[in-house]
Amino acid sequence: MEEREELEKAITRLEAQRDILGDSAVDTDLFGLYRRLSELNGLETQGQVEAPLTMPAGERRVVTVLFCDVAGSTALAETMDPEAWTKIMNDALELLVEPVERYG
Repeated sequence: MEEREELEKAITRLEAQRDILGDSAVDTDLFGLYRRLSELNGLETQGQVEAPLTMPAGERRVVTVLFCDVAGSTALAETMDPEAWTKIMNDALELLVEPVERYG
């Protein structure tokens, strides 16, 4: 059996176990299956995986959220020119773009 067919069958079987395993467990496992299916469908671009065409609308997905808190930034920003503060923050955020894009 072709890998794509195996993945689609595994997705179907896993979805059927949602009531038993729970959304969190199923969604976690589905993420990897959908990612591999996307790769096989040639939808991976620059580390980003598009939702495959076979994913049902409204499907829950596991996501990663990156939160960055600059300690003391409000007090510091109040003492600076707004344009200078914006440049500092934009320069700092620019450094974070590459690793975020690298890991998708």
